[in-house]
Amino acid sequence: MAPARPEPSAGGLSLPGALSLRLGLWYAALFAGGALALIAATYGLLAYSLQQRDREVVRTTLERYAAAYERGGLPLLERLIAAEREGGRYEPLFVRVLSGGAQAQYFSAPRDWADVDVAQFRPGADGWAELTAGRRGEVLEVLSAPRGDGTLFQVGKSTEPRLELLARFRRLLLLSFLLIGLIATAGGYVVTRSAQAGQGPSVGQRGGPAASRPRSAARRSSGTRRGCLSRGWPRWPARALRS
Repeated sequence: MAPARPEPSAGGLSLPGALSLRLGLWYAALFAGGALALIAATYGLLAYSLQQRDREVVRTTLERYAAAYERGGLPLLERLIAAEREGGRYEPLFVRVLSGGAQAQYFSAPRDWADVDVAQFRPGADGWAELTAGRRGEVLEVLSAPRGDGTLFQVGKSTEPRLELLARFRRLLLLSFLLIGLIATAGGYVVTRSAQAGQGPSVGQRGGPAASRPRSAARRSSGTRRGCLSRGWPRWPARALRS
């Protein structure tokens, strides 16, 4: 009777080969997943840092303008803004000063923001609000701060420069992730090949159980024949041998 051959596993791979492939896939998935988590965390931290920087610029500018207004009124505030524009320190900002009766005493904004809809202004509990301005629908982050005499100062900054910087950074991150994907694929392939090489040749190649069974069967057959011959050999009486 011919010896039974080992059944191949599902997919045509032997069990060691399937385990090696699974190990390589797990390596590639973990490597790519860890890199993706790191990229997402980096992007989130960068976006948060840029937003905090813009808000700090708006906050310090509001305090400086409010202090100038309290010292010299609107004339000093206008001179301060004009001096900053001429000196190159001025960033495009939305500036509005409201009196106690909600009358606009001063308004300054770039021409692209002239059509800002101040009616939609709804400051939150922290004083921040978002306004849409410009033909392209730019978003302004506006901070409101009331003063002791009832005057309300509002200073805002566009989010477009920040969004453009984040868009460029996203493109770089996309290229980086594609490169990381290639590295993960190559690493998974190397891990799979190393695991298969560490297992040595396959069962059929190195003459494992499947190849050793015929030799074992031959040894058993030879032993059986020797046993039969020994049983069929005439047994001389002991006295005949002694004599």
